[in-house]
Amino acid sequence: FFEKLTNLESLEIENGQLNSLPTRIFSSLFKLAKLSMKRVNIEHVDERAFESLTNLRDLSLEENYIQKIEKNTFHALENLQNLSLAYNQIENLDFLNVDSLANLKNLNLANNKIKKMLLFHQINLARTTY
Repeated sequence: FFEKLTNLESLEIENGQLNSLPTRIFSSLFKLAKLSMKRVNIEHVDERAFESLTNLRDLSLEENYIQKIEKNTFHALENLQNLSLAYNQIENLDFLNVDSLANLKNLNLANNKIKKMLLFHQINLARTTY
């Protein structure tokens, strides 16, 4: 679907029916800096869904039904500064790889079902909400 949108820098999708984000769904969006997918009923995110989004700075997957995120899901997002996973059903934060999220400044995990926290002192965040 996105093959011809190679110059797209910002993408916002709201109120849809996209149950999962499959492998490399955004593979042609090399210039994408902002991605927001709010209330699109996402339950599963493939760990290679964001693999080609190396320029992404802002990612919001708010108000979905995500329960688990695989450890390497955000490994290619070296420039990510803002990540919002608020209003999902996430139970643990094992996916927060401190090496690949070195530029992360804001993390919003509000209104999830978090049972297991990792040590946030390993991540140099300007703001964390949970």
